[in-house]
Amino acid sequence: MCVEKIMFSLIRSEISGLRPREDFLSDLTKEKYAELLALSRKHALSHIVAFALSNLNFLGKDEVSNAFYQDFMKAIYSDTQRDYAIALTNKLLEQANIPYINLKGSVIRNMYPQQWMRSSCDIDILIHKSDMELAESLFCNNKYLRLSDSSIHDCNFLSPNKIHIELHHSLTQDGELPLTDKLFHSVWNDYIIRDADYQNRYSITPELFLIYHLAHMGRHLLHGGCGVRPFIDLWLINKWYVFDLSKLKDMLVRCNLLSLYDISMELSKVWLEDHKHNEKTELLEKYVLCGGVYGTTTNAAKVKAAKGIGKSQSFINLVFLPRKNLEVLYPSLKKHPTLYPFYQIKRWLTFLDDSKRSKIKQLIKQRNMVTYDEASKIELLLKQLNLI
Repeated sequence: MCVEKIMFSLIRSEISGLRPREDFLSDLTKEKYAELLALSRKHALSHIVAFALSNLNFLGKDEVSNAFYQDFMKAIYSDTQRDYAIALTNKLLEQANIPYINLKGSVIRNMYPQQWMRSSCDIDILIHKSDMELAESLFCNNKYLRLSDSSIHDCNFLSPNKIHIELHHSLTQDGELPLTDKLFHSVWNDYIIRDADYQNRYSITPELFLIYHLAHMGRHLLHGGCGVRPFIDLWLINKWYVFDLSKLKDMLVRCNLLSLYDISMELSKVWLEDHKHNEKTELLEKYVLCGGVYGTTTNAAKVKAAKGIGKSQSFINLVFLPRKNLEVLYPSLKKHPTLYPFYQIKRWLTFLDDSKRSKIKQLIKQRNMVTYDEASKIELLLKQLNLI
């Protein structure tokens, strides 16, 4: 049995309760054991794999077992810290009478058999744009550290216990999936449910929560990969929520996400219900497993080639960022578009940094190495997912 199948067999045993095949332990040689650690870490799932191995009495005192055990303990500790940060942040927003919605992992973690199984680097919260200034003042007055922003749609903070908080005032995806943005613009008017236990906390309707999750997945797939975890999340979202199916299908069709949903659900059932692969799920699995949690420059280069962006154009796009991309780096550009040349030059100055220059060289190298066959396979995948 290949190491990928062993990993999914172990994850399946903890997420969906299907016992691993009896012959898999004999297949887990010393070499594969180390590969299993590397692969599960690549997808930020080593803590779940460690828990499954422990339940099977398979963790020993060797170096790899110790690494698995450490990842498991780190997940428990990190979840405790996130729990505290979520409670503290929600409490502050409640006391300030600021309406808010917890997003992504803060919600999905409650769907896992145990919360610590859903690892996350940050906490995402949506508030009204009109409340951003008040919220920023509130956080800074309560020992949150203000960080530089990674998007024009959010403000970033570090909680007193060092957890990254992304405070969003919009759910839009920077224009990459414009059909979903039309729904996200009206979230406060059409797609919220008040939490009965809180005065100011709301939830997104199940249908929009799924759309938002898919849009986030699609965006990452277009940038080189999203890892395995979003597929586990998707499987749990479908298990946890009761949808208005006609409303959900209508939204999926309107947002052009039906194919992404169908194929992603098929792949999640391969991984979590031991279903058989088909050609589409095999192609998507290969892309996802190669990319890891944050994707790779290799995958990103293949996507560019699949979208018909030639080597010369790819180089020009790296040097001269389109305005919408530059606005992500410099949010004030959105308010002052005449500063576009200034910010373009400012970005070029960052190339003086060795690490930045090295990254640009790597991106160019990877794009130049993409073969016609590789580009054709990714083009087929993205067309099957309706992402191009």
